[in-house]
Amino acid sequence: MLVKRVLSTTTRVTPAISLATIPLLAPSITPRPSIRVASPDDAAAVAHLVNTALRDANLMQGDRLTTPNVLETITTSDAAAVLVACDGADIVGSIQVRTPDYVGALAVRGDWQKRGVGRQLLAAAAIHCKEVLGMTKLVGVVVTNREDHYEYYGRRGFVRTGVFMPHPEGRGLLVEVVEKPL
Repeated sequence: MLVKRVLSTTTRVTPAISLATIPLLAPSITPRPSIRVASPDDAAAVAHLVNTALRDANLMQGDRLTTPNVLETITTSDAAAVLVACDGADIVGSIQVRTPDYVGALAVRGDWQKRGVGRQLLAAAAIHCKEVLGMTKLVGVVVTNREDHYEYYGRRGFVRTGVFMPHPEGRGLLVEVVEKPL
């Protein structure tokens, strides 16, 4: 491709360049992972991802999900799904949904956090829930001492309900139900 440049009264033709070929001028573009419904082959990777992400965030001890739990959700339920974010063959994020209105187990691998993957997964989950599962709202839970999580979900249209329950891990923590209409 050629680009014409007008310099004074002369026209000069120069080859077009791509900013990507000049490292100092190249924009900082983070590749976006692809989102798909998980397959049975993904069960172990999803369980590992969720358990690692939640342990790293000090939200749980031990394993929250097992490979058989994830495999059951993937293979035996028409009313539930696991969506995964993939960078090539690597699973870098996941989220689970099930009728009538649950969304949860949102997890993003540490090196992919703060890159929009969680937002992308929540958006894909909302579409899947509405169009495939026929859901009219999403309901999740937020640990009450995690103001950053309230802010995160709030920016994505979730509202606090004032409904509290004990955290599944116990430890004296509470979770609050948050929801978003679809």
